[in-house]
Amino acid sequence: MAGAIHLAFGRPTLPVAAAFVAAAGCTAPRSTLVHEVASTALAQRPPGGSGTVAEDEPDSARAPLDRLWPTIQRDLRDFPSAVWEDTKAVYAQPANLLILGAGYGTSLTLQRTGVDRTVERHFARHRGRTFGRDGNIGLNVAGNPAVHFAAAGLWYVAGQQTGDRKTYEVGTKLFRALTLNGLSVLLGQLLSFDAAPNGEWGTLPSGHTSSTFAVAAVLDREYGPWVGVPMYGLAGMVGYARLDDDEHYLSDVVMGAVMGVVIGHTIANDNRPPELFGGSIVPYVNPDSGSTGLAWRYPIPNGARRR
Repeated sequence: MAGAIHLAFGRPTLPVAAAFVAAAGCTAPRSTLVHEVASTALAQRPPGGSGTVAEDEPDSARAPLDRLWPTIQRDLRDFPSAVWEDTKAVYAQPANLLILGAGYGTSLTLQRTGVDRTVERHFARHRGRTFGRDGNIGLNVAGNPAVHFAAAGLWYVAGQQTGDRKTYEVGTKLFRALTLNGLSVLLGQLLSFDAAPNGEWGTLPSGHTSSTFAVAAVLDREYGPWVGVPMYGLAGMVGYARLDDDEHYLSDVVMGAVMGVVIGHTIANDNRPPELFGGSIVPYVNPDSGSTGLAWRYPIPNGARRR
């Protein structure tokens, strides 16, 4: 067995509100021991298609077929069901819902307190001074979801042609993450239908920002921090360029970043609960104070415990 360290921040309130308040910095958070109330991952979906798959491996880990077109046919046939399972995994896990709720709550705070307008006025006075016009154009291209789908296609084809299972798997995960992220962004923009600084409508969350963070989350999970950290840096610069180009408010970028990370990381982690620095992120409730929110749970081997 293994022990666990639980560290959480919160105050007595509803789960989403507690996470939102902590994220927005509107209260003085305090540490407390917590009790986990939900951390069970969704069951792995059974292997599908005609590919070679070990019985104990998730569907996403199956190998490519010998030829490209049969591989594409098999994966296209299974793609809708895979995206549906991804949707349930992302939006049915309590920890994910709390993180997304925190992101949305923070975005609302930025809107309602006038921070969005303050940031907009700052960029209006300093337009293009950081990366320049050409730099912003390059970052907007790098953050375009169409470019990300093209990159996923290159990963996918390279993995199939070389028979490299890892590369092929990363390509399929990128496709799935980008698809679910794109659908989520479209739904969010339709529901919010708010105006951007440039007058366009339907901007929450930022699609460029969300898509780039989803890619960064997948690559970070698959290749580690040497790839993930630079990609997260690029994603941050893409979000900055969207602000500098008057395309989005800060709240749009914040929500896009949170959504992209949650979707990308969950799918890259084979639809298991989110992890951070080797520990899992789980919902919690403190029975003594009624505090609710998120906890970081890190397993400790029995030998490492104090005797």
